[in-house]
Amino acid sequence: MNRTNEKYRFIEVYGTLAIDIAAIIISYYAAYYMRFRAGLRLWKAAKSGTMPSELAAEVFVLFLLICLFYNFLMGGYEKAGRRGALVELTQVLRYNICMLAGVTLVTYMSKQGYTLSRLFVAYFICVHIVVGYVFRQLYKMYLAKIYKESSGSEKFMVVTTSDRLEELHEHILEDRAWSYEIVGVCLMDEVMRVDEVQRVQDELGLKVVAGPDGILETIRLSAVDSVFILHGNRTRKRLNLMTESILRMGVNVSMSMSVLPDTSAKITTGKFAQFPVVSYNMSRITYRQMAIKRVMDIVFGLIGSVMALIMLPFIAVAIKLDSPGPVLFKQVRIGKNGRRFNILKFRSMYRDAEERKEALLKQNQMEGLMFKMDNDPRITKVGAFLRKTSLDEFPQFWSVLLGDMTLIGTRPPTVDEFEKYNDYYRRRLSMKPGLTGLWQVSGRSDITDFDEVVRLDLEYIDNWSLTGDIKIIFQTIKVVLFGRGAK
Repeated sequence: MNRTNEKYRFIEVYGTLAIDIAAIIISYYAAYYMRFRAGLRLWKAAKSGTMPSELAAEVFVLFLLICLFYNFLMGGYEKAGRRGALVELTQVLRYNICMLAGVTLVTYMSKQGYTLSRLFVAYFICVHIVVGYVFRQLYKMYLAKIYKESSGSEKFMVVTTSDRLEELHEHILEDRAWSYEIVGVCLMDEVMRVDEVQRVQDELGLKVVAGPDGILETIRLSAVDSVFILHGNRTRKRLNLMTESILRMGVNVSMSMSVLPDTSAKITTGKFAQFPVVSYNMSRITYRQMAIKRVMDIVFGLIGSVMALIMLPFIAVAIKLDSPGPVLFKQVRIGKNGRRFNILKFRSMYRDAEERKEALLKQNQMEGLMFKMDNDPRITKVGAFLRKTSLDEFPQFWSVLLGDMTLIGTRPPTVDEFEKYNDYYRRRLSMKPGLTGLWQVSGRSDITDFDEVVRLDLEYIDNWSLTGDIKIIFQTIKVVLFGRGAK
C-alpha cells in the first residue's frame, strides 16, 4: 500500500497547506482592515497612517515561510485528515504561537519592532486561529463526506470470513479513514448463512456481494482498485491462486500479515483500517508522477475542449447535412479499474450503427473482442473524413478534463467488451484510458489481433514514464498530420 499511502499523504499534506495559505491571506487582509480601516497594498504605496507597504509585504511573506517551515519540519501535517477536533485546535494554537514568536523575533532583530503594529499582529493571530481552524475542519469534512465517495478515492473490496467481520468493523471505525471506500465484502465461508449475511448488512453496514465461489467474478466486474484479504486459515496454495488471479486483473492486493503468499509483484508494508498489512502492487508509478500527469491532462484537456467548441458549429453543419441524427455520439465506456463513464465523439456513423453491428460481425477483421472492418457501411461520408483526420476524437478532451480519461493511456473498452474480459485483459484497465496511446501510434489500422492491442497497452503500463508520454504526444501529432493509422 506504499503507493496508496503516498497518494493520500500527498492529498493530506498539500491540501492542508493550500488551506493554510488561504487562511493566512484572508486573516492578513482582515486584520489589516480591522487595524487601519484601509485596504491592504502589499507592493504599492501605503496610505498615510497605515503600516509601510514594504514592512507589510515582509511580514506577510514571513508568515508564509513560518507556515512552511513549521508544518513540514515539525510534522504539523502528519495525519492531518484523521485528527479529532480538540487535537486539531491544539495543533492550530501551537502553530499560531510559533508564528507569533517568529515574527516577533525577526522584527526585533531587524530593528522594525517599533514600526510594526502590535495590535495588527494581535488581530491577525486571533482571526487566523479561527479561520485556520475552521478551514482545516471543513477540509477534513470534505475528505470524509465527499472525497471518500468520489471516483478519486481508493475502492476496496474486502475478502474475509464472517467470524472476522466484527473485528473488521471495529478497526474501520477506529481508523476514521477518508482515503478509501469499501464497496463490498466477499465471504470465504464454506457455508453461507443467510441470517448472518443479513445481520452483517443491517448492523455493520457492510455490503456482502459474493460468496466463496463468486469472489473472482465479482472483483473482475466491479469498480475496484484494491482487494484487502483478512483471513488466517485459508491454505497457502489457495491464497496464492486467488492473489495471482486478482493481480492479473491489474487490481492491487493488500493482505493481513497473518498470510503471505508467494508472488512476483512489488511488496510493501502499510496499514489498512489499522490492520498491519503487506501490499502487492504491479505498478511502480509514484503519486507525484501521477500528479504531474494530471496537470498535463488539465492543460491539454482545456486546450482541446476549447478547440472542440470552436470546431463544433462547422462540424455540426457538415454532420447534419450529410445524415440525420445527433451531432455528438455518446456511449458508456469502461475506465480505470471498471469505472463507467460517458464518452463523447463527433458522430461519424449513421444513427442506427449500433443496431446494424450484429449483422456485420461475420465481416470483423479483428481477432478477439474488438470490432473493425474496412469500408464499414455504417460510416457516413463526413464521418470518414472526421475519422481520417481524427477530428471526431476532439470531444473526448472533455473527458480528459473531467478526469475520466487521460491524454495518454490505453483504449477505453465498451461495456459488452469489458464483460467478456479474462483476468489478463482486465489489467489493461489498471490505468486510466487515454485519448491516444502506444497502440494508436503503432499503426492501429494495421493491427488485426486484439491480443496485440492488449500487449501494447500492457507494455505502456509496465514501462510508463513522463518522457514516454511526451514522446507519444509528438508521435500522435505526426500520425494525425499525415493521416496514418486512422480509418
